[in-house]
Amino acid sequence: MILLAGILLLVNLLSRQFFFRLDLTKDKQFTLSKASVDILENLEDPVFVKAYFTEVEGFEKVREDFRDLLVEYSTRSKGMVDFEFINPNESPESEQIAQQDGIQPILVQVRKADQSTQQRAYLGAVLEMGEQVERIPLVQPGSAMEYDLTTSIKKISVLDKPSVGFISGYGTAGQEQLAQAIQQLSILYTVENVDLSGEVPSPARYRALALLGPKD
Repeated sequence: MILLAGILLLVNLLSRQFFFRLDLTKDKQFTLSKASVDILENLEDPVFVKAYFTEVEGFEKVREDFRDLLVEYSTRSKGMVDFEFINPNESPESEQIAQQDGIQPILVQVRKADQSTQQRAYLGAVLEMGEQVERIPLVQPGSAMEYDLTTSIKKISVLDKPSVGFISGYGTAGQEQLAQAIQQLSILYTVENVDLSGEVPSPARYRALALLGPKD
């Protein structure tokens, strides 16, 4: 008994110093990417997530998956990510608060007593860091939850965006051809046009420089 008590005490002390979690799911759905872990471990200010989820039949899994992901984010960030779940359908006042936060309802089919009816459902989240706010308007079943959540945290935690440059001229692709790429990059980067015929800023200023399909 004394030996057993000593082993349990040692395990308890070690668990305070070292943390690990086994992900036994087939597709490793609870194993965060290195990019997500790096962002979470370097948070300087706390992030609070308000998850607006209606408790509706058929959407239990997406709600639980999102909760499990937030638990993992909280653990990895050492408590810098906190969250609460709110069911807006509990009262008209709760629905109004959700909509004021930018989370709009969708209509879903619900079966009750062999009848199919439509119900207003909320499946979104609001992230806050100080005065910075970012929204995930709709968390869809089977969607890339980690990507959406990590990108949202990155948006509100990085105020000075690093720059990326697209070199113009030489028959390269024009801005109109790169509109979608520029739109996506603009979430986390300042996108600049670089003209090599004039005075060129130091390359050290850019996280990346792109020369796309030059014909000259």
